[in-house]
Amino acid sequence: MKTISSEEAVVKEVLTQEVEEFIEKQLVSLQQARLDTLKNASFVDLFRGRNPYYLWSTRPAAHQLMRHVLDSYLAAANEAHFANFTSDLANFTLTHDVPPVAPSDLIEYLAHERLPLEIELLEEYDRASNRLTHQFFMEFCDEDARIDWERLTRFMSESDAALQTL
Repeated sequence: MKTISSEEAVVKEVLTQEVEEFIEKQLVSLQQARLDTLKNASFVDLFRGRNPYYLWSTRPAAHQLMRHVLDSYLAAANEAHFANFTSDLANFTLTHDVPPVAPSDLIEYLAHERLPLEIELLEEYDRASNRLTHQFFMEFCDEDARIDWERLTRFMSESDAALQTL
């Protein structure tokens, strides 16, 4: 039998059973969207709209650069996924005549829940990081393992230009 702390009890009282069930179902979709983002991440996605001169000025090693760019890309994608999640939750409370969920209550609730697909997300993050870093080395590092900034800058410029013509 699981014991519930007083903090968890307060959170449980704020959210109705109906809202909790909706959140649990939506969390799976949210986490699946995050997994799909990781699985489908490409160089074009990661470097779209980036300033090559800023990246160059930080002068990181290739693996650090890729980790930074991947993390920035995922942060933006996760923000969009979470915005959709909270919008769906707001619509649910409106259409099901249940009290709206305050952002602080949602955050408190999520802090006590184990996220679905948590382990898969961590594993996929590692795979995506390794895959993209390896690809980066192959495409944008010279034989001395230095980043070829001219080639990377050209790639970024061409990718951005191609997207603007669509």
